[in-house]
Amino acid sequence: ALVGLISRVDLLALLNRPDIFFSEEEGEQTQRLTPSSDSHILEQQKFLPYAELDRERPKLPLPKPEESGKNLTQEDMNKYIHISHYLQIAPHIILGHASAERAYEMFRCLGLRSLLVIDKKFRPIGIITRHELALLEELGEEEHIKDEQLADSIVYTNLTPGFKSQFE
Repeated sequence: ALVGLISRVDLLALLNRPDIFFSEEEGEQTQRLTPSSDSHILEQQKFLPYAELDRERPKLPLPKPEESGKNLTQEDMNKYIHISHYLQIAPHIILGHASAERAYEMFRCLGLRSLLVIDKKFRPIGIITRHELALLEELGEEEHIKDEQLADSIVYTNLTPGFKSQFE
């Protein structure tokens, strides 16, 4: 089931902050707690405030995958991050069998950067980005131009002296 969406930029920012990583034992300890039981341990739960996350976001161009996390130690690689604080819990979605025209309308009307594609059980099956939709639009325009050129050439051919079609 769909829980939420997190951007690659936010993930990269979080990976650059090993101070928010926690071990499996630390995670199990905080999961067993309720707000009334041991609130001092819950307060120690590591997360990055939004203002800091915003400052940590990498600038464009984004680092290549092999450059991401190169400052992490092996110990860091065995730790976890609570990403629930950073999830967009109600992302814009579209069903997998919806039309491309509907997706295009959603991008234009809502000013989206990405659109999550889901199946009937609300499981993510893909994502459409603004960039991909722009490429699709360019391909559509090229096809339209080719169709017009083909139609023009057919009309020109039909107007050629001495040409008789089957309908004449």
